[in-house]
Amino acid sequence: MSMLKHSYPGFRRLMQISSDSFFVFVEGFIDHHVFAAIIDAKCRNGAVNYDVRMAETLPGGSGGKSALLEFFNYLRRRSSLVDKFQGKTTVAFFYLDKDIDDLRRVKRRSKHIQYTETYELENYLFLHGDISKAAAAASCMNIRTVRRQLGSYALWQLQAATAWKEWVKLCIFAHCKSCGERYYSRPKSQINENFFGDVSQLMYREHLKNLQSKSGLAKDKFNASFQRCSRSVEKLYLQGQYNRVFKGQWYAWFLIEDIKRVAGTSRYKTDGLYDNLITHLTTTIDFGGSWADYFWKPLHVLLSDNSII
Repeated sequence: MSMLKHSYPGFRRLMQISSDSFFVFVEGFIDHHVFAAIIDAKCRNGAVNYDVRMAETLPGGSGGKSALLEFFNYLRRRSSLVDKFQGKTTVAFFYLDKDIDDLRRVKRRSKHIQYTETYELENYLFLHGDISKAAAAASCMNIRTVRRQLGSYALWQLQAATAWKEWVKLCIFAHCKSCGERYYSRPKSQINENFFGDVSQLMYREHLKNLQSKSGLAKDKFNASFQRCSRSVEKLYLQGQYNRVFKGQWYAWFLIEDIKRVAGTSRYKTDGLYDNLITHLTTTIDFGGSWADYFWKPLHVLLSDNSII
């Protein structure tokens, strides 16, 4: 049964009269599970009632970051991010994927919003989860074999991100220059041979030509603009900050390819492998660990300032 959807005033009233002291709003299913788990691990006293809501449950039903920001704007205009009603204080808080909002300079500044430091939440799963354990569980393979073949997780991630670095540059330029191309929404690189091999210079040049046409820029101005974008990406990679621009969900596709390679001619479970990888990865994470403090501390400060905890 689908959850009843309210108008903005109706949803605000629901928050006011509920037994929950604070509401946390997130983008999707994985966010819903992860942030609820972080709050559950960090907020141990059990005396505070709270609710974690996905964007799709908000009025309008469009979902995603835009729906969260629209509701944030509504609450802020009505001074209801901290809402006092009949002696009860209710706090609203929003967790958002950063995407490349920092590069586009469109990040919202509010103590009621916390962005991911990486491109999206999924990056954290691969940074702090047991990749081999998740891969073995999702594919029903021998974990010892998988772990031996994958080796260092940090090196594995660097190799994956580096393989698609030129694709990342195209994605960023297309998004920042509003070229009408949603490269970041594509599950795999469109310029790497067999997706994970070397960059096809032919496909690379075709995408550059397409972006120039869509950008409306003259060739010399396009080249100069794209080179600035390219240098920015190279700098981030040199600083080891590639997770700021490399989409976390892409790691799962690299992992699927590695599972195929490790399995060889042996049978392994293929049904729903992508979703199973992400699901199993979340079970390997310590949500009470220090990595989660980045997300918990701003919320904790807000709740403390309003005498909720």
